Amino acid sequence: MLNFVKGILSTLAALLALIAVSLGIASVGADVKPSRIEHWIATAELNTAVARHAKGLQNPVPLTDENLLVGVRLYHQHCASCHGTSDGQPAGFAQGFYIKAPQFAINGVENDPENVLFWEAAHGIRFTPMPAFKNTMPDEDLWKISMFLKRMDKLPSAVDAAWEKLPSASPAI
Repeated sequence: MLNFVKGILSTLAALLALIAVSLGIASVGADVKPSRIEHWIATAELNTAVARHAKGLQNPVPLTDENLLVGVRLYHQHCASCHGTSDGQPAGFAQGFYIKAPQFAINGVENDPENVLFWEAAHGIRFTPMPAFKNTMPDEDLWKISMFLKRMDKLPSAVDAAWEKLPSASPAI
């Protein structure tokens, strides 16, 4: 019975959203905060879809300090300008993004499954600045970045030192 009521409420919410979209009621400006409903729908869809698509993916790269160090270097080359380095500061251009790119040093992704991190890096996230890297980087490199991100709160000392030494992505003003 509870699932039936949830289904009806979800259907009504979807119909209201469809009406709002078809009438152009919702603001689409990047300078306007989305409504709670819009945020909830987008987040729920993103999390559900990524988990479904990433299901069954397993990292074939061995967990070694060397692979983690390569992951740090690759992250610096391909990710830090948007997601920041250990100081949590993105490059200047990334500060204008909407949707803001998460700053992994501040809001880490260590709780995300490694296969999800890989899938997001490989395929990107539609309607955000997150690009798909599957055609520009080998899977092995994407797995190394994912391996680093998954463990960035508990890195071996040599890897942590390399992470902390990366220059800020945000230039000094």
